[in-house]
Amino acid sequence: MTRVPISFTSAEQIETFVDIITPFDYDFDLEDAHFTVDARSIQGIYTLDFEDPVFTLTIHCNDEADTEKIVEALQPFIPEAED
Repeated sequence: MTRVPISFTSAEQIETFVDIITPFDYDFDLEDAHFTVDARSIQGIYTLDFEDPVFTLTIHCNDEADTEKIVEALQPFIPEAED
C-alpha cells in the first residue's frame, strides 16, 4: 500500500486521472479530511471537499514495480513539495 498526495486544477484533470488509474487491477482510494471514495469514481471524487485542494490517494498494490508505474503515470497530479 502506498499513499501519495493528489491535486486537481480542473474537471478535465479529474477525468484524465480516472482514465489513468482505471486499467490497473488494484484498488485506489481517494480521501479528504473526512471521507474516502473509490478513486475510479468521478462522481465519488466530486463529493470530496475541494476547499483543501490536496487529497490523499491510497494505492492498494504490493507489487513495487507496478506501484512505481502508477506513481510515474500520476506525476501531473502530484503537487510539488514545498521547502
